[in-house]
Amino acid sequence: MKIRRVWILGLSASFVLAAGCGANKSAAPASSGADLTEESGPSIVSEASSSTAPAAGESSAAASGAGKTVSERNGSGSSSAAPETSREKPQESGGWTAYIDDQHDLHVKREDGTGDKIIVRDVDEAPCVAGEWVYFLPDLSEIDKVKLDGSQRTKVCDTGAMRNLNGNMAVTAEYKNGSILYKTQQLHEVGNSSSYPVSYYKLDLRENKLTPV
Repeated sequence: MKIRRVWILGLSASFVLAAGCGANKSAAPASSGADLTEESGPSIVSEASSSTAPAAGESSAAASGAGKTVSERNGSGSSSAAPETSREKPQESGGWTAYIDDQHDLHVKREDGTGDKIIVRDVDEAPCVAGEWVYFLPDLSEIDKVKLDGSQRTKVCDTGAMRNLNGNMAVTAEYKNGSILYKTQQLHEVGNSSSYPVSYYKLDLRENKLTPV
C-alpha cells in the first residue's frame, strides 16, 4: 500500500510539474508579444513623426517664406505697393513768340510754329513776349500788355520817353533780365540815302517805367 501511495503521489507531482511548465511556456509568448508591442509602438510613432515633421532648417525657411509672402500682401513688397500718383507740372510760359500780320493783328505761336492764334486786333508794332504776357504798342502813344490767351489787356505806360517817335520809325522790342529793350530807328524815305541814328529805351517791368538807355 505504501509503495502504491508513493507512486500515486509521484505521478501527481509529475502532472503538477508538467502543468506548471506548460503554463510557463504558454505565457511566455504572450509576454513576448506584449513586449514586442510595447517596443514597436513607440518606434512606429517616432518614425511617423520624423517623416512628417520638417527639419529645423526647413521650418525656419518656410517661416521666412511665409513672412515674405505676408509682407508682400501687406504692401511692403514692390509688387503690391500702390504707385505714387504723378502730379502734373504747371506748363511753362516760355517757348512763345509774337508777331503782327499785314492786317495789324497781334498773333502768338509756339517757337515750333504750332498754336498760332490772334489775341488782339488792330495794333501798331513792337510785339514782345515776357513770361505770361505779350507787350505791344497799340499805337504810338502807349505800351500795353495782354495775356498769352488774349485776356487781361492792360495799359503799361505812355511812350513819351521815346524821342521823335513817328509813323515812319521802326520800333522793335526784346525781353531780357526782367526788362524790355526797345530799339527805334527812322526809316528811309524813297530816294533818301541819309543814315539815321539808333536809339534804345528800357522798360522796367517791375515799375512799368520807360527810360532812355
